[in-house]
Amino acid sequence: MYNKAKTQFIFIPKKITGNITIPNSVTSIPSSAFSGCISLTSVTIHDGVTSIGDYAFNGCTSLTGVTIGSGVTSIGDYAFYSCTSLTGITIPNSVTSIGQQAFRGCTSLVSVTIGNGVTSIGQGAFMGFTSLTSVTFQGTITSTGFDNNAFYTLGDLRSKFYATDAENGTPGTYTTTAPVNNTSVWTKQD
Repeated sequence: MYNKAKTQFIFIPKKITGNITIPNSVTSIPSSAFSGCISLTSVTIHDGVTSIGDYAFNGCTSLTGVTIGSGVTSIGDYAFYSCTSLTGITIPNSVTSIGQQAFRGCTSLVSVTIGNGVTSIGQGAFMGFTSLTSVTFQGTITSTGFDNNAFYTLGDLRSKFYATDAENGTPGTYTTTAPVNNTSVWTKQD
Protein backbone atom coordinates (compact mmCIF):
# COMPACT_ATOMS: atom_id res chain seq x y z
CA MET A 1 0.00 0.00 0.00
CA TYR A 2 1.32 3.46 -0.89
CA ASN A 3 1.12 6.14 1.78
CA LYS A 4 1.22 9.44 -0.17
CA ALA A 5 1.58 11.65 2.91
CA LYS A 6 4.82 9.96 3.97
CA THR A 7 6.08 9.01 0.48
CA GLN A 8 6.93 5.51 1.54
CA PHE A 9 5.58 2.02 1.06
CA ILE A 10 3.88 -0.01 3.72
CA PHE A 11 2.86 -3.54 2.86
CA ILE A 12 2.75 -7.16 3.85
CA PRO A 13 5.69 -8.95 2.18
CA LYS A 14 4.98 -11.49 -0.57
CA LYS A 15 1.46 -10.16 -1.23
CA ILE A 16 2.25 -7.78 -4.12
CA THR A 17 1.62 -9.37 -7.51
CA GLY A 18 1.81 -8.38 -11.16
CA ASN A 19 3.06 -4.99 -12.33
CA ILE A 20 3.70 -1.94 -10.15
CA THR A 21 4.54 1.67 -10.88
CA ILE A 22 6.31 3.76 -8.29
CA PRO A 23 5.11 7.35 -8.76
CA ASN A 24 7.13 10.56 -8.97
CA SER A 25 5.95 11.59 -5.50
CA VAL A 26 8.06 8.81 -3.95
CA THR A 27 11.67 9.87 -3.39
CA SER A 28 13.22 6.61 -2.25
CA ILE A 29 12.48 2.90 -2.13
CA PRO A 30 13.36 1.77 1.39
CA SER A 31 15.46 -1.24 2.29
CA SER A 32 13.63 -4.55 1.80
CA ALA A 33 10.49 -2.76 0.54
CA PHE A 34 9.55 -5.50 -1.92
CA SER A 35 11.89 -8.24 -0.72
CA GLY A 36 10.38 -11.68 -1.27
CA CYS A 37 7.49 -10.54 -3.47
CA ILE A 38 7.72 -13.70 -5.57
CA SER A 39 4.69 -12.83 -7.75
CA LEU A 40 5.88 -9.34 -8.73
CA THR A 41 6.51 -9.39 -12.51
CA SER A 42 7.51 -5.85 -13.52
CA VAL A 43 8.42 -2.54 -11.92
CA THR A 44 8.45 0.98 -13.34
CA ILE A 45 10.32 3.47 -11.18
CA HIS A 46 9.52 7.07 -12.08
CA ASP A 47 11.98 9.96 -12.14
CA GLY A 48 11.10 11.29 -8.66
CA VAL A 49 12.80 8.32 -7.01
CA THR A 50 16.46 9.05 -6.17
CA SER A 51 17.53 5.84 -4.44
CA ILE A 52 16.77 2.14 -4.40
CA GLY A 53 17.51 0.76 -0.94
CA ASP A 54 19.43 -2.33 0.13
CA TYR A 55 17.52 -5.57 -0.55
CA ALA A 56 14.64 -3.54 -2.07
CA PHE A 57 13.67 -6.23 -4.60
CA ASN A 58 15.68 -9.11 -3.17
CA GLY A 59 14.25 -12.51 -4.12
CA CYS A 60 11.54 -11.26 -6.49
CA THR A 61 11.89 -14.43 -8.54
CA SER A 62 9.12 -13.63 -11.07
CA LEU A 63 10.42 -10.13 -11.85
CA THR A 64 11.14 -10.05 -15.59
CA GLY A 65 11.36 -6.30 -16.25
CA VAL A 66 12.55 -3.20 -14.41
CA THR A 67 12.48 0.35 -15.73
CA ILE A 68 14.65 2.64 -13.61
CA GLY A 69 13.81 6.35 -13.86
CA SER A 70 16.35 9.04 -14.62
CA GLY A 71 16.22 10.45 -11.08
CA VAL A 72 17.77 7.40 -9.43
CA THR A 73 21.35 8.06 -8.31
CA SER A 74 22.08 4.94 -6.25
CA ILE A 75 21.20 1.26 -6.29
CA GLY A 76 21.74 -0.32 -2.88
CA ASP A 77 23.48 -3.50 -1.82
CA TYR A 78 21.60 -6.67 -2.82
CA ALA A 79 18.83 -4.49 -4.34
CA PHE A 80 17.92 -7.03 -7.04
CA TYR A 81 19.66 -10.06 -5.54
CA SER A 82 18.31 -13.39 -6.86
CA CYS A 83 15.77 -11.87 -9.26
CA THR A 84 16.16 -15.03 -11.30
CA SER A 85 13.67 -14.13 -14.08
CA LEU A 86 15.13 -10.69 -14.89
CA THR A 87 16.39 -10.79 -18.50
CA GLY A 88 17.79 -7.30 -19.11
CA ILE A 89 18.62 -4.16 -17.18
CA THR A 90 19.52 -0.61 -18.19
CA ILE A 91 21.17 1.51 -15.53
CA PRO A 92 20.37 5.15 -16.43
CA ASN A 93 23.02 7.88 -16.67
CA SER A 94 21.78 9.40 -13.39
CA VAL A 95 23.02 6.43 -11.34
CA THR A 96 26.45 7.00 -9.82
CA SER A 97 26.78 3.92 -7.61
CA ILE A 98 25.78 0.27 -7.82
CA GLY A 99 26.01 -1.49 -4.47
CA GLN A 100 27.69 -4.76 -3.69
CA GLN A 101 25.90 -7.83 -5.00
CA ALA A 102 23.12 -5.59 -6.33
CA PHE A 103 22.29 -7.97 -9.19
CA ARG A 104 23.95 -11.14 -7.94
CA GLY A 105 22.17 -14.35 -8.87
CA CYS A 106 20.10 -12.87 -11.71
CA THR A 107 20.73 -16.05 -13.68
CA SER A 108 18.42 -15.18 -16.63
CA LEU A 109 20.02 -11.79 -17.27
CA VAL A 110 21.18 -11.66 -20.90
CA SER A 111 22.13 -7.99 -21.28
CA VAL A 112 23.23 -5.11 -19.05
CA THR A 113 23.69 -1.46 -19.98
CA ILE A 114 25.60 0.68 -17.49
CA GLY A 115 25.00 4.41 -17.91
CA ASN A 116 27.76 7.00 -18.19
CA GLY A 117 27.20 8.41 -14.69
CA VAL A 118 28.29 5.28 -12.85
CA THR A 119 31.48 5.91 -10.86
CA SER A 120 31.42 2.89 -8.56
CA ILE A 121 30.40 -0.74 -8.87
CA GLY A 122 30.51 -2.80 -5.68
CA GLN A 123 31.91 -6.23 -5.02
CA GLY A 124 29.94 -9.02 -6.68
CA ALA A 125 27.41 -6.57 -8.13
CA PHE A 126 27.08 -8.68 -11.28
CA MET A 127 28.07 -12.06 -9.90
CA GLY A 128 26.58 -15.46 -10.59
CA PHE A 129 25.25 -14.86 -14.09
CA THR A 130 25.20 -17.76 -16.51
CA SER A 131 23.16 -16.29 -19.39
CA LEU A 132 24.79 -12.85 -19.72
CA THR A 133 26.21 -12.34 -23.21
CA SER A 134 26.26 -8.53 -23.61
CA VAL A 135 27.45 -5.71 -21.35
CA THR A 136 27.47 -2.10 -22.55
CA PHE A 137 29.47 0.50 -20.68
CA GLN A 138 28.29 3.94 -21.80
CA GLY A 139 30.99 5.76 -19.85
CA THR A 140 34.29 5.27 -18.08
CA ILE A 141 34.76 4.07 -14.51
CA THR A 142 38.02 4.58 -12.69
CA SER A 143 39.72 1.33 -11.76
CA THR A 144 39.44 2.26 -8.06
CA GLY A 145 35.65 2.64 -8.39
CA PHE A 146 35.19 -0.69 -10.18
CA ASP A 147 35.66 -3.43 -7.59
CA ASN A 148 37.94 -6.24 -8.75
CA ASN A 149 35.17 -8.71 -8.02
CA ALA A 150 32.23 -6.73 -9.44
CA PHE A 151 31.93 -9.17 -12.34
CA TYR A 152 33.36 -12.14 -10.45
CA THR A 153 32.65 -15.44 -12.25
CA LEU A 154 32.27 -13.66 -15.61
CA GLY A 155 35.71 -14.35 -17.03
CA ASP A 156 37.92 -11.54 -18.34
CA LEU A 157 35.26 -8.80 -18.73
CA ARG A 158 36.82 -6.40 -16.22
CA SER A 159 40.31 -6.83 -17.67
CA LYS A 160 38.98 -6.31 -21.22
CA PHE A 161 37.26 -3.08 -20.11
CA TYR A 162 40.62 -1.76 -18.84
CA ALA A 163 42.75 -3.28 -21.61
CA THR A 164 43.30 -0.02 -23.54
CA ASP A 165 42.85 2.48 -20.68
CA ALA A 166 44.11 1.00 -17.42
CA GLU A 167 42.79 3.90 -15.32
CA ASN A 168 39.33 4.69 -16.73
CA GLY A 169 38.28 1.79 -18.92
CA THR A 170 36.94 1.94 -22.45
CA PRO A 171 33.23 2.50 -23.13
CA GLY A 172 31.55 0.14 -25.55
CA THR A 173 29.69 -3.13 -25.84
CA TYR A 174 31.42 -6.32 -24.77
CA THR A 175 30.05 -9.73 -25.75
CA THR A 176 30.65 -13.40 -25.07
CA THR A 177 28.79 -16.67 -25.49
CA ALA A 178 26.69 -18.48 -22.90
CA PRO A 179 27.00 -20.23 -20.59
CA VAL A 180 29.14 -17.66 -18.84
CA ASN A 181 31.70 -18.72 -16.25
CA ASN A 182 35.03 -17.61 -14.80
CA THR A 183 36.90 -18.64 -17.99
CA SER A 184 34.64 -16.75 -20.43
CA VAL A 185 36.42 -14.58 -22.99
CA TRP A 186 34.80 -11.22 -23.80
CA THR A 187 35.23 -9.25 -27.01
CA LYS A 188 34.75 -5.50 -27.43
CA GLN A 189 32.50 -4.73 -30.38
CA ASP A 190 33.44 -1.92 -32.78
